[in-house]
Amino acid sequence: MGNSQMEFSKAAIWSRVLDVDRADEISQDLASQFLSLQLSAQDEYRFHELLPKAQVGRLKSAEYEQLENLNHAADVLSLWHSQARRSLRRDSQA
Repeated sequence: MGNSQMEFSKAAIWSRVLDVDRADEISQDLASQFLSLQLSAQDEYRFHELLPKAQVGRLKSAEYEQLENLNHAADVLSLWHSQARRSLRRDSQA
C-alpha cells in the first residue's frame, strides 16, 4: 500500500508499531502486564469531566488538548489490550 492510501491517525500508527498481526509473539507475562495498564483515576476523572463540555462545543483550547491527549493514551491502551487478549486466547487454545 502506498503512503497516500495509508491511514495516519495516532491509533493506526500505533497499530503498525505494535504490528497487531504478530500478537502470537507476545509472552503470557507481557500480555498480562499490558492488560494491567490503565489510565490513572485522576486521568479517568478528567476525561469524564471534559466529555460533556466537548459534546456541546465548550472546551477551551487547553482543555481540548488535554482531551486529545487522554484520547490518544486510551487508544494506545486499547491497542495493547487487544493484542494482549489475542495472545492469551492463542495460548489458551494451544
